[in-house]
Amino acid sequence: MACDSIPWGAYYAAAAFTEAVSKYCVNCPSEMTVEAEFWNQDNKSRISSGVYRGMRNGVFSAPKFRSFTEAFSQP
Repeated sequence: MACDSIPWGAYYAAAAFTEAVSKYCVNCPSEMTVEAEFWNQDNKSRISSGVYRGMRNGVFSAPKFRSFTEAFSQP
């Protein structure tokens, strides 16, 4: 799938979010941080290892963010 083999794909975004929740959420109940860590590991396991290492080591540039209107407008 494209999600697991391209930089800044859906699995990487989900892994970044769940890692942040599991490590840095000070107001979250412990059950939530444990579940976030579980999903973080699951998401990371779905990313191609070469892509994951490259993302963590800064090999790939930051994603190009666009507005919804710009991304989905008709040509």
